[in-house]
Formats: sequence, C-alpha cells, structure tokens
Amino acid sequence: MKTLFKYFFFLPFSFTAYSQINDEFAISKCEYKFTHRYDTANFEKKISENYVLLLGKSASVYQSKDRFEQDSIMIENSKKTGAMMPPSGKRYNAEKIYLFHDKKSFFITSHIVIGKYVVEKSFPKLNWTLHKDTIHFNSYILNKATTSYNGRNYICWYATSLPFKAGPWKLNGLPGLIFKAYDETNRISFELNNFTQLNTKESIKWDNKYKNISWDEYLKLVYFERDDPDGFAQIRFPGIQITSSVTPEQRKNLSRGTLIELPKYINFPLEDKKYLYLR
Repeated sequence: MKTLFKYFFFLPFSFTAYSQINDEFAISKCEYKFTHRYDTANFEKKISENYVLLLGKSASVYQSKDRFEQDSIMIENSKKTGAMMPPSGKRYNAEKIYLFHDKKSFFITSHIVIGKYVVEKSFPKLNWTLHKDTIHFNSYILNKATTSYNGRNYICWYATSLPFKAGPWKLNGLPGLIFKAYDETNRISFELNNFTQLNTKESIKWDNKYKNISWDEYLKLVYFERDDPDGFAQIRFPGIQITSSVTPEQRKNLSRGTLIELPKYINFPLEDKKYLYLR
C-alpha cells in the first residue's frame, strides 16, 4: 500500500497540462435508446438506457438521460429524507463522452468512485464503408454504412440532410447524423427517438471541478482503488472511516464502468474485453 499511497499523494502535482478546448455551444439535441443483449446464452436478457447527444458544429457530448433524471430525483429526495438511494433501484451510466471532431480530441469522464476526472483517450478510428442502400425514416432518407470498432461489426444508417459527423456513443465520422446503429448480431443497438433544434445555448464543456489526467494516470488510480480499496478510501474521503469486506479478487469482477472490469454475467460487452485497457 505504501507505494500506492505515495503515488496517489503526489498525483495532483503530476497532472498533464492540457490546452483548453475552445468553447462550443450545442445547436441540436438527439435522444437515443440503447439496447444491449449482454448474454450470449439468452438473447432475451437485455438492458436498455436512454441517452442524450448534444451536437455542436464540430463537437458533441453523449450522456445518459436516465442517469441525469435519476440524479435530479435523488437530490430532491435527499433534501426531504437525507437518503441518496437510486429511486428505481437501477444504476445508470455516469460516463460522459466528449468528441471534438476537428481537433480529433476525445475525452471521457471517470467513474465517480475514482474521483472527478476527465480522461483523454485516442480518437476513435473508424474506417467506414459507404453503401448505396437507402431507407426512409419519417421524412428522412437514410444511407447505409458499415464499420468495425473494438471487436464489433456495426451497420449504421445516417442522414446526409443533417450534416453532423456525430452519432451515439463513439460512432462518428460519417457525412451525416447517425439515426440507427447495430452490431451484426443485433445484440447491441442504438436508435434515434427524437431530434430537436435548440433555442438556448448549452456549452459542450465539462465542469471545472473535473481535473484532466492522462489515461495512464487514470489506470493507476483504477488499480489502486481495486487492489487496496481501504487505502484508496482513506485518501479519497479523508476523515471518513470506510472499510470493505470484499477481497481484491472479488473486486476484479465488480462493475466500475466501461473503463474498468465488467461483471461476469456480461459475456457480450459493448466493447470486447481485450480493448478495455487500450488508450
């Protein structure tokens, strides 16, 4: 623990000095439904979550709508009862994904257990194949494109009439907004439910409370929290006595968000497990 303690103690002084991303304001908002059939032994087992994609001219941020609404309810409940338990019993994704397309910059917020950090990662490299196939969706004509990313092959449908290079999750780079995306097994899917133009300005920028750290620095914190949870808690929450009965080996199988390990029951994750620790 001493080595980890020493590293964590000095970590705030080793933050990489990132140049600030220029402010950009969202001009449109998309709402997607994400469906994940996570068990290859049972196609009927699935989880669903609603997401929001805020679109600027060359930037976007993707986050869970369900998580935002849940947090709002929890805050109101805490004012009345002092309890901060999720009202539905479900735990939605707290991760936010920022894509700055012109600058080829890609940032993800860290899991809340680790702390308030924004982690820079390599920009998603998607080699798209454009097809001649088209379909009609409401008043839009959608074109077909295919690509592979982190162990999954995706079919996407996009609208050139909405010239945004963005889409749900990390899918981006097409000459139009992505309306539908699904992997070839139909176990992972994203579907646009609503698209609206915004009348008010909303900045595509993370809160100043989040600190920028590199991917390597973030992984060290992840390993510290996993391998020595009590020691990590003493530094993370000074003055609060926190102990854990979960062994380090058991912790390796707990869910801490997509940047760390996945629970054992998910045998078909969004990204193949071998890509979890890649930058």
